[in-house]
Amino acid sequence: MSNFGLDMKALIVDNLLGTFPNPDKRVSVWADTDKYKWKEDADVWKQKKGLSAPQYEAHFDGEFVCFMDSAKGKTLALVDFLQGLKDLYREGKIFVHKEMYEIKKAEEEAKKEKEKLIEAPTARNEEEGLVLEAIKKSAKKRGKKVITV
Repeated sequence: MSNFGLDMKALIVDNLLGTFPNPDKRVSVWADTDKYKWKEDADVWKQKKGLSAPQYEAHFDGEFVCFMDSAKGKTLALVDFLQGLKDLYREGKIFVHKEMYEIKKAEEEAKKEKEKLIEAPTARNEEEGLVLEAIKKSAKKRGKKVITV
């Protein structure tokens, strides 16, 4: 990584200290020339040959935050990163504490499990029993489970 990439990571980490735990481990800045094959992308080829200013990608907890153009300078790149970080936080894609990712994942799994359940009333007579069996058979074909309430 070039000096711009290293400087940007250090600048971002300094700005996140005190708000996000361990920002140095959660922020990554990648040069396009390091991430992409320069022979397959014309823009990366130009960067590699020095025909255009180096471009970078910034990520937080593996989530893409923003692109950074070294020609625009570090201050604008920092503003872009902080704006992108704020937007991701508001959207619920990143969290201050890493434990929240596990909680969100558990909530999503519980929601998926709940979507697989179909609640049906207990059969009180033979006709309702036949309907309940038909519901169970249909649910099984759709990969769902019927619970009687």
